Amino acid sequence: MKKVLFLMVGVLALGLVFAGCSHIANITTPGTTETEGVAYLTRSPEFDPTVVTLLAGQDLAVGTVEVWDDGVQLCVTYKLSADAIQDGWLIYETHWDAGELDTDIPINKKGNPQVGLFSGGDDNLGGVASYSECKTFEELGIVCDEAQIKVATHAVVGQRDVNCPAVMYGTSGVSGDLDKIYEIDVNGLTSTMLFNTSPLNPHINGPNGNAYDPDNNWLYYSKYASPDYLYFYDFVNLVNNPAGSLPGGQVASGGWYNGKFYYFPQQSGKLYETSFNLDGTIANTTLLCDTGINFGAFGDIAITQDGLIYGSSNMNPARFWSVDLMNGYQYTEISEMPHMQLAFGSDGLLYGHDANDGNFYWIDPLNGVRSLIGPVNGLKFTDLASGPYAPCDPSNVTAWAGETRFVVKGNWATYFTYDPECQCTEQFWQIGTPDGPVNPIAGSAEYPANEVWYETFNYVVGTDEDPINSPSIPGYIGSCNVCDIVSGRPCTDTTERLNIQFELYCTHEEGELALIYDRYGSETDTLYFDFDGTPFATVVATEGGFKQFTLPLPASAAGTHTISIAYEGGGDANGHYIDYLELV
Repeated sequence: MKKVLFLMVGVLALGLVFAGCSHIANITTPGTTETEGVAYLTRSPEFDPTVVTLLAGQDLAVGTVEVWDDGVQLCVTYKLSADAIQDGWLIYETHWDAGELDTDIPINKKGNPQVGLFSGGDDNLGGVASYSECKTFEELGIVCDEAQIKVATHAVVGQRDVNCPAVMYGTSGVSGDLDKIYEIDVNGLTSTMLFNTSPLNPHINGPNGNAYDPDNNWLYYSKYASPDYLYFYDFVNLVNNPAGSLPGGQVASGGWYNGKFYYFPQQSGKLYETSFNLDGTIANTTLLCDTGINFGAFGDIAITQDGLIYGSSNMNPARFWSVDLMNGYQYTEISEMPHMQLAFGSDGLLYGHDANDGNFYWIDPLNGVRSLIGPVNGLKFTDLASGPYAPCDPSNVTAWAGETRFVVKGNWATYFTYDPECQCTEQFWQIGTPDGPVNPIAGSAEYPANEVWYETFNYVVGTDEDPINSPSIPGYIGSCNVCDIVSGRPCTDTTERLNIQFELYCTHEEGELALIYDRYGSETDTLYFDFDGTPFATVVATEGGFKQFTLPLPASAAGTHTISIAYEGGGDANGHYIDYLELV
């Protein structure tokens, strides 16, 4: 089934390959330091969703279900309330469907819903505070003609055992002795000092890149050096051991999965995998992929039991994201979130620690929403490692939204009615300011000028705070050794291929959409749509001149798409400036 998890309006299986890793559309959910709200970007932002109370066990309000449509897709969002989250409630399963009873929404002979046959949902969420999914009206087998439809939304919600330990490990790097590692129980708000890594290569940041090996009961950690060095602590023999050096740069984020250590070096987007000999020493380290993204300063990573890396890094702004080890190293930007240390507790839930305020938070992995827990013994931790996996079973109950029962007696399952909007409003975008026929350097002044060249630059629409006045893309399309020397100003960043990834909310015929591409100077560019290998446009202008191109786009369905601008050029040391780009 095709899922659209918070704001991801498209099919997750697209797997567009950027610089060795695949990327998925970004989502942006700014929040606060308490239980945070989510800024929902629906497929048509001006539509107001229909909101219905989600009841657990028939009479306990635990949150809401929101429904909206854009004429192409029907979208459903489950959201637990802040009070329910604080009381330990989470969503473990969802099932939903829409249309008419029996013909579209499966029911048995007695009229009871057959949730296992519903079109939408996920029965293996593992405990989240929110869930969202969109399905086309075609997938649901119904026609969007503004006629009222029925919507059935079922969930299994569970209340966590408040006494269940949430054990993890952490370095107290900004409070007290900088080389100590602690065992932390976030649910109990307690910590116990386990061992001291000194005098093994003492450093002001202490041990970092912590990762727990549950099979051998060893805790790996790195120490900054040139190159960084990996050690491990043996919980059985109570001794620190050297493992070997790590390539790639300073290792401030590490995680463990299936017997191997994974890490991203600082100021990098490269993912490394380290395997080990039986004695715990390093056997081999392999560069798995380069996301093409500079994650800045970490932050941390934490890895699920099935190989999904969650990461927090101090980009601009700081972000929460994931990389899927089991699905082509697919990179997904999830939300904006303050710089956090991350770990899964032994209860199987994802936690974060803010070394600035000293607080721990529970993190909803689907959208990066944080719920405040509090400090632990006044310590501030600069790195965390997930603990041994030993979750406690929650107390689960059924939840439904709506006031109309499927049957009068017996099963209390309910549904509600919804009036489709049956409209689709596209969201357009613009990068840079339209300066027109001016000096090329002045016309491209809003773009970065750090004298950096990228063979390929991958840009996701929505990642810049101000893409018009301060875009992050290179402002020069050209070859690797081109650099216009301008007195008192560094050279404009350059790329040989610019990939722009964006979302379409609606389906469009050929020529219905167009890319406005204003540029200065000569040289040839070839433009591609969705990496299909067939150019949809080729553009060229006179030397030093300004030219505006309006380029019709191919037919396109709602979902994730990419426009690529490839420099075909005229040899080395050539290229041209970008004025601005706009989808209209």
